[in-house]
Amino acid sequence: MPATKYLCTFEDCGETFFARPDRRGKVRCPGCRREMSIDDLYELLPTAVEIPAVQPRAHAPAPPAPTPFSPPPAPPPAAAALAPAPPAPVSVPAASLLDAIDASRRLAVEQDQLLQELRRHIAASEESSRNASGLERDLARANSELVEANERVSKTQADVARLERDLAASQDLAARRQADLTAQADARAALQGELARERERTASAHVRITELEAWVQAEAKESLRAKNVSDTGRVEIEKLQRRLDDATRERNAVEADRKAAGAQQDERIRTFESRLRTAQESEASQRKRLDSVKVELAAASRRAETEAQAALQTKAALERARADYVSLQAQVDQLRREKAEMAARAAATAAGAPAREATRPLPPADPPSPGHPSDAVRFVCPCGKRLSAPKQAVGRQGQCPRCGESHVIPATA
Repeated sequence: MPATKYLCTFEDCGETFFARPDRRGKVRCPGCRREMSIDDLYELLPTAVEIPAVQPRAHAPAPPAPTPFSPPPAPPPAAAALAPAPPAPVSVPAASLLDAIDASRRLAVEQDQLLQELRRHIAASEESSRNASGLERDLARANSELVEANERVSKTQADVARLERDLAASQDLAARRQADLTAQADARAALQGELARERERTASAHVRITELEAWVQAEAKESLRAKNVSDTGRVEIEKLQRRLDDATRERNAVEADRKAAGAQQDERIRTFESRLRTAQESEASQRKRLDSVKVELAAASRRAETEAQAALQTKAALERARADYVSLQAQVDQLRREKAEMAARAAATAAGAPAREATRPLPPADPPSPGHPSDAVRFVCPCGKRLSAPKQAVGRQGQCPRCGESHVIPATA
């Protein structure tokens, strides 16, 4: 494959060079040592510009020299006698060369403009590529943050479930403790009833002891009165005394049992009351913790929704940037095709210059010299260019040097 001349599209280089594309469709600039693509629209590298056969000038082209107007054919004999002699005609090779030079200059100017426009489009495409890369990074970061938020939400939900299980267990424990306290209260009430019954029995025992003491005293008095007490009476007195001692010991034992049972029951009641207070405090703290976790869960859900919406917006912006990038690449391709068409038209113009001899460009209108009358017809082209032609060319066709449009030379401006 022969070497082709390319133009480096990096703004800090702009060097022209000959190179052959490699198997990947890339060329390397010898000036800046950077690679460029030649035909890949979706390549992130800038695209090298192939320079056609007609090369642009390094500097701005000079303004085109005025081209003399081609004289019309010889007028009829009657008009030839009255008309002044026309200027000397220009030879066909010289006119063709002038047309080719003019076409080359116009093509060079158009190519320079196209190259500038292409560089602007390439810079915009590179900027869109950078923006697309940044949007992709933002989207990846947003996706990772969304995954982290989902993980935090999952952990929070697991914590809430665990706290709910702990709360249910605490409620069950509190219910069991409440049932135990109820049972203890029932036992205490039963114990208090039994204590009341013991007190009644103790009171009846006191009454009986009092009666026995009164009877013993009466019997003692009776025995003291009766000095001759038999052995049977003495035994009975001893029995009565033993029964009195047993009743006294029984009363003391019942009183001691009652006091011990009351103290033990009071201690158990105080213990269960302290446990109930501890359970209630634990339940209150668990409820507060559950409320705080619910608030954190709601905030995490809102944050996750906000991050999801931001991720969707970033994704939509990335899609728009990609569409803009594809549109810019299509515009670059259209510019390339237009450039190729212009090069083909320039080549056709250079090849067909002799065929346009009959319609030569009109010379620009020059102001008349002071003190000398003008014998030329002056008129204005629709493109705005001021034109002039000899009066002998009235009714003939001429061509505007600016727009290339053919005109019939009017009699008056």
